[in-house]
Amino acid sequence: MSDDLTITSGGAIAVDSEMVRDIGRRFRGVGAALSDATDLLHRAAHALGQAPHLEQRAGAPGIAACAARLSALRPVVENITHGCEVMADTFELVELRAQQEMLGIDDHAAAEVLQTRIDQLVQADPDIENRVKWLEADWMKQRYAGTGDQPLDLFGPFLTAFASSTLSLAAPPFGIFAGALAGAFLGPRPVETLLRTGVDTANRLDRAVLPAGARLTGPPPPVEVQLVAAGAAAAPTGLKQSFERIPYGKAGQIAVEKYTMNDGTSRFVAYLDGTRESLPGTDDPWDMGSNWDLYMDRHAAASQQATLQALEEAGARPGDQVDFVGYSQGAAIASFTAMDSPYTTTTLITAGNPVIPWLTPEQTHVQIEHAGDPVANLTGGGSMGGSGSAESFAATRDVDRFLFWNEHDFDVYTETAGMVDGSGDPRVTALREGFYAELAEAESVEVMEFEATRP
Repeated sequence: MSDDLTITSGGAIAVDSEMVRDIGRRFRGVGAALSDATDLLHRAAHALGQAPHLEQRAGAPGIAACAARLSALRPVVENITHGCEVMADTFELVELRAQQEMLGIDDHAAAEVLQTRIDQLVQADPDIENRVKWLEADWMKQRYAGTGDQPLDLFGPFLTAFASSTLSLAAPPFGIFAGALAGAFLGPRPVETLLRTGVDTANRLDRAVLPAGARLTGPPPPVEVQLVAAGAAAAPTGLKQSFERIPYGKAGQIAVEKYTMNDGTSRFVAYLDGTRESLPGTDDPWDMGSNWDLYMDRHAAASQQATLQALEEAGARPGDQVDFVGYSQGAAIASFTAMDSPYTTTTLITAGNPVIPWLTPEQTHVQIEHAGDPVANLTGGGSMGGSGSAESFAATRDVDRFLFWNEHDFDVYTETAGMVDGSGDPRVTALREGFYAELAEAESVEVMEFEATRP
């Protein structure tokens, strides 16, 4: 496995704009301290020059040399300070425009407030638009990360020839035309071509980046939920342990942990598995039919309805805090539910997510993705700006790939989660000291596993 792990704030933004601005302020303070220290050294050297009998003994040449070194550092620090300030403005502009776009047409007042700040940034810096274009161009390239270097493309010419000839023989004369089109389209790297086409198609569909207020519509489909296992547990301490609690390979598709806190209140964490059936209309709500409902139609899906029923049976009541950990289809369910449910969600943790939710500044989104994962590619590259709190982050890893299995494999995602835990990133530290530390304060933790079926 590759250890190529990158943690950013999501979209084209490497880190939160306020974090960059704060770094700039600190460097400005360093520059001011260097200036003060240089002045003190110059004054000391000047004072010693007035007393020749002390000048040699006090090491005046060394003092002057030190002052020169500090003086040489000042332009370096000033350059870093300026770079931080202009990039903070650039990141903020990208974030504001992304927020404005995702607000849609229904919230003119909020869009106007954002526009006021956008105008201030653009008018104050004539070069800011060029930096935004550079960021966007660099981000656009990252959309296709992981689509290249596919092992099967070593046999690309043979695969393309086989597809062309098979279609040609299947149903002449239409097959001949279809075979020619397949050969022209797939070219020498058919797997990479298909993956890149998938990213472009997802982007054109504009279904994955959920705007503010997006919700599942339509009548909830019938679904039956039953408790299949229950017991006590200890609170997880990090992302890897959280993913290990997703009921992958178990009877149920949903696991719910009920935390009884010291003050007598309850909070919950729901763990949601990914797609289990590759066809629609099966007895299992975690099938391709629910995927279509969630992704293409944004229609109430059986799997999401089952999640809400499981939470209700676990004891969650409207207004209770319910956080989510989801993989694949479970990540999409968690995203929609975090945006629109009777519960309060402050933390959303997803892996291999086909959608990008629009979250409020009070909600933290931890997004783990593998480069080239065909499910995560359904985001079409995602949004230019991130969403959620300043502690939200996206962790992307480039894993060894073969037939798309590793990129979307649950066990590989769990391994990546462990790498994120040990990354030392300040946002990961904030998650551990916030979300996980709060869970650890519970007096008791009850875990319940639910299995859902279509009647």
